Amino acid sequence: MKKNFITALAFLLLISINTSSAVTKPITVTPLSISFTTPLSGGDQLSDVLTNASGSFVIGTIETSTSTLVTSPALGGSSDGFISASSYTGQQLWNLRLGTPLDDVATTGYIDSLGNIWVAGATAIPAPQVTPTPLAPNTLNPSQIQLQPVAPPTSGLKRLVVWEISPTGSLLNTYTADSTDVLIPSAITLKLKKITITGVSNSSNANTFESTITPTGLSPIKLIKQKTVPSKAVTLLKSSLYSWQSFATSKAIPGISGFKPKGLTSVLIKSSLKGGIAELYTFSGTLVSLKYQPGFGLVLANSDQGTYNLLLLKTK
Repeated sequence: MKKNFITALAFLLLISINTSSAVTKPITVTPLSISFTTPLSGGDQLSDVLTNASGSFVIGTIETSTSTLVTSPALGGSSDGFISASSYTGQQLWNLRLGTPLDDVATTGYIDSLGNIWVAGATAIPAPQVTPTPLAPNTLNPSQIQLQPVAPPTSGLKRLVVWEISPTGSLLNTYTADSTDVLIPSAITLKLKKITITGVSNSSNANTFESTITPTGLSPIKLIKQKTVPSKAVTLLKSSLYSWQSFATSKAIPGISGFKPKGLTSVLIKSSLKGGIAELYTFSGTLVSLKYQPGFGLVLANSDQGTYNLLLLKTK
């Protein structure tokens, strides 16, 4: 896990320019006004960012006891999942820890048509309660009864968990399904009118899994063997007036003057829907998430040497 967590929430206003003109100088995306800071350390990690009209929702795992981002007390174990909601002006709306007294992680989420938030993660399975059994009498002291040691708790995140959360941050339902393998969810999608959770497994026979939410809970976990698919080198999305792409490059970009990276650099390119480049932004570290929210703009999360930043970019 990462050593630090989100250090800043920033609000940036992009300057409108003629989309037919070429960029003469790259614009660096950096926090201009800090709304709040989270001085976290340890294994805290940002895994996903969701958006809707009310704000942005950060999903991740926290190992520290408390912070300005997650104010509720720790649930136990070495880590808890969490979700934290903020408005587009940087005001924190609510936050919630997710998990059990054992180790927990939260890794991905989905917002349904009612505004409820579904967060998927995994937790360790508690060991079954075992009553100590007597062994042979102690020959040195027959009145003393020796007891069979109780097995320690099982390890590994082998219980798939989905938390259903209201738009105001109340925990509505918790769904679980157990496995003999470690499970890490990577996506929640609406598939054939069912909420489907997919992710990776450490099974020797299958590297991915799938489960759906039913009226009675999570369906039995289906293990699937798939070829390893390389991660996308370019992230693409469209807003109402522009197309956006983000990638890392160490070379100059054709048609853009003034951009001469000295090393691998993450960029965000804004283009008109007709293809003309309007603006170029650079940011440190690597892209974690890039979302577009109609009526507001882009929500960009990046990771830079263990530090996470959430950048809110006003655009169309």
